[in-house]
Amino acid sequence: MSKVVPAKFMSANVRMGADTFKEITPTFTRLLPVGVNSATAYSSSSLNKLHWRIPCYSNSFMDTSRSFISFTTKLTSTAQSTTSSANGVFGNGLPLFERCVLKSADGLIISDITDYGFLQRLFTITSAEEDYGVHRGVYGTDDAPVAVGALMAEDVATASRGIVYTFQFNDGILGKDLSSYLPVFMMGNTYCLDLELYLANPNECMRSHSAPAGLSYTLENPVYNICLLEMDSSLCSKFNEIACDPNETISIPFTTFRNHVSTLSAVNNIVHIHETSTNLKRIWSVYTDAIQTTSGTVLPFLGSAKQTANGNKIVKYNYKIGGSHFIYAEPVEETLNNNITLTHVKNAVWSSNKPMILSKTNSTKTGTLFEDANSAMFMTVANFTYSPEEMKAVHQGIASSTPIELNVVLNALPSSPKLVRNFCELGFNLVIRSGVVRYEEQKPGTASVY
Repeated sequence: MSKVVPAKFMSANVRMGADTFKEITPTFTRLLPVGVNSATAYSSSSLNKLHWRIPCYSNSFMDTSRSFISFTTKLTSTAQSTTSSANGVFGNGLPLFERCVLKSADGLIISDITDYGFLQRLFTITSAEEDYGVHRGVYGTDDAPVAVGALMAEDVATASRGIVYTFQFNDGILGKDLSSYLPVFMMGNTYCLDLELYLANPNECMRSHSAPAGLSYTLENPVYNICLLEMDSSLCSKFNEIACDPNETISIPFTTFRNHVSTLSAVNNIVHIHETSTNLKRIWSVYTDAIQTTSGTVLPFLGSAKQTANGNKIVKYNYKIGGSHFIYAEPVEETLNNNITLTHVKNAVWSSNKPMILSKTNSTKTGTLFEDANSAMFMTVANFTYSPEEMKAVHQGIASSTPIELNVVLNALPSSPKLVRNFCELGFNLVIRSGVVRYEEQKPGTASVY
């Protein structure tokens, strides 16, 4: 028999909680990466992997919504030439990490997401306006003034140099929106999860002010600030009954992404997306240059109706499932603006009534940020969910073993190489049984709902 961990310990219609504070004690702990000390400096060109092993904290659950990574960033350059007037800043969503890998203690890969910075920017620009404002304050923004970069410049005194940033995951088992606490004390013997973050090339995370030669960055003092909920022995024994019973399992639903990259080299393009999952929720398609630079918007998304360069503008697109079923009965075709695609994007995240940043007017008040060539926030989406209950762990989606095609028509033959990154949003269950962690496919219509 399978048991699902109740959302935040208890179902919504139950009003009682722990009797006293001693039964559940919130505490915060600081976890350092493996094999480092306070003097260790990470960079994309040398020590570029941050590696954490999350312990099986005794009698504790991990609250991912209140756990985060913190670190200090500083600028570097070829001749220590970054100053108050020549420096750089980080892009929207802090796309510092190029790859994110999460494994169980036994080495099972739970998720492995490449081009993670592009996905972080996708999360940021599809957020509500208020959340986007928080992102700008905590993570920085593409249009940050030179004064922000000056705080990290090499001509600043060592004691006051650098910016401390914090970072929360938007996806997966460690995501801030995970519906359940993680029972880390039941997920192994010594440690339960293995997290690896790989730093991004400066061209994929930074914007230059006055282009100092060899602009780059270092990351120092990385800490995983973990929120734990410690239980006393009487409360914990109830969960241990499940942990010790070989016939019982705990199942926690989560969402992760897989990235499929293809080249757009013609006016008419057919992109095949090969994915195997029983619960494919959405495909987010992001169109970019093959080579990124530190000039202008960080990780710009191309394709909008306001783009003018050859191959930068998408005039028509559609997604085909199987041999004949198209997501859009007629191809989406836009030449004047991108309000149709914008509405499809808003509907895909069930945010029609929310003030999303994509819907705000641009600086000239002539259109939205979504289609603005300078803001570069355009994307397309295929949505396979059918109701906002999907946000409440009601399983929706399709089996992606069916062949999927993306048909894209550009305005002209690309003048430089273009890529499309198709981020497939997938639903899985993390299953814990007798201290062993694995994941399993979600099958819409057969899963437990809470």
